[in-house]
Amino acid sequence: MRRALALLTVMTAMVAIAATPAHAADFELGMEDEGLLLNNPHVAVAAVIDWKKLGVDVVRIHARWWEIAPGGGAAKKPAGFNAKDPDDKAYDWAALDGAVNMVRAAGMRVMLTVTGPGPLWASTEPRRRNPRWIPSAAAYADFARAVATRYRSQVDRYLIWNEPNQQGWLNPQSVRRACQLLVASTLLGFAGVTGPFELPTFARPWVVLLGALAAVVAFTGVIFWLILKAYRGRNWARWTVLLLLAPSWALGALEFPGEIMQASIAAVVGATTSALDILACWLLFFGAGATRYFRQVERTVEGSR
Repeated sequence: MRRALALLTVMTAMVAIAATPAHAADFELGMEDEGLLLNNPHVAVAAVIDWKKLGVDVVRIHARWWEIAPGGGAAKKPAGFNAKDPDDKAYDWAALDGAVNMVRAAGMRVMLTVTGPGPLWASTEPRRRNPRWIPSAAAYADFARAVATRYRSQVDRYLIWNEPNQQGWLNPQSVRRACQLLVASTLLGFAGVTGPFELPTFARPWVVLLGALAAVVAFTGVIFWLILKAYRGRNWARWTVLLLLAPSWALGALEFPGEIMQASIAAVVGATTSALDILACWLLFFGAGATRYFRQVERTVEGSR
């Protein structure tokens, strides 16, 4: 029930915040099929022409770091390779050049997703043999610079990484682990309200019980919704989770001494859920993952200007 009380407080405060009006944007039709454009260019021409006839304005294409850069499976960067220079002969731009030229020839704009994983040597821990594991921010910044330099006259819109919140594209996923811990602590928290209880003495006690159950389900649903939004990278959800959990920790700290004196199972449950919550919040804000990694990339790029 601690979380329910904390959530009610936070949600009440949020209701008082006025939402800013959304501004309408010009409608734009986009298309993405990098498997066709990059891997099957011999059949892509007809499809690209059809996209234009259907009214497609922009086509998203991946600039695949692991395919374009040399030495994909090597633990060390190839000798003499200058990753900042798009004209370095070790780079292989053939597939991407073909895709970009094909889309532009059909009269559509190109959006490039500069994405990893990169070559193994770009990982900060190549001994793991996992190129997805914490790529070097400096190495990625060099590759991104090379991409932007090569296509600066052809592309005016870029995306940073493809699905960085997915295990198959970037490791480790601290946000994923944090959300798993939050789900576990929420489910464990039910143990604190499933102990013995007395039925109300007034008429139709089942109505009160059903109402209480509905309230618990509703609060839990909101918690899981916030966890899902945090997992998907919504910064406001991450802060809302913290604002939700902090009051529950305060309530738990006040109740804990009495629960310990009574040797209550609630003390064990409360301490365990609080520990899981604190670890989850640490991972959300300080753990390695997409948010922290791309901040390093941003600082690297800014520092090199």
